[in-house]
Amino acid sequence: MDAKRACVVVTGFGPFHGVEKNPTQWMVETIREKAQRGMGLDEGGQIVACAVLDVAAKNAKKCVEELVHMAENDAKGTQYVPVMVHFGVDTTREGIHVEQRAYNEADFRCPDNQGWQPKGQAIDESVGGRQQYITTTLPVPQLVRSCREKGFQVHASEDAGRFVCNWTFFQSLLLTRNKGYAVFVHVPPEHTCSLDVLGEFAWTFLNAISAYIATQPHSHA
Repeated sequence: MDAKRACVVVTGFGPFHGVEKNPTQWMVETIREKAQRGMGLDEGGQIVACAVLDVAAKNAKKCVEELVHMAENDAKGTQYVPVMVHFGVDTTREGIHVEQRAYNEADFRCPDNQGWQPKGQAIDESVGGRQQYITTTLPVPQLVRSCREKGFQVHASEDAGRFVCNWTFFQSLLLTRNKGYAVFVHVPPEHTCSLDVLGEFAWTFLNAISAYIATQPHSHA
């Protein structure tokens, strides 16, 4: 068996209620520029797509479906495996938080950009009730430790909220189940952490994921 290689899709979000400038939009655009210049990730990983999602749950779901499908097609018949890496801003937190799970609940604190504001609603009833959650299969503590060793203030988290970030992460975990990987990272607002630091962190984090994927055996079956 050969080692796997990471086929990475990176997403961020645009503006929404209370956030006129979303730092994750800048982060994704910076990563896209690096990929366009031919910069690859550690251990043969590649960035195959970068997208800025609207903070609208139903649009985000459609976009994630399309991006996962594209990554699966790119990886088909190769040692590459789809990896969805989502970045979102949380104005209530300090530091960077890598989310380990997404809950099957939509309980929006404010309307999304399409005016939708579900309250106490299951995202997917086929999965179960609102208390159900899906956990990423990436080793978040290991990834966090790797980034902390490089000087970044990053923490593992088990609560991605119940807004569009959690919604997007939940959809991504469902879509990549048994096919690939998905992870979500909450970053603080720009006034508490500079864009330069966020950009450096994002690239470091992507390389840590790529290095981990390369340690996993790839079956030809």
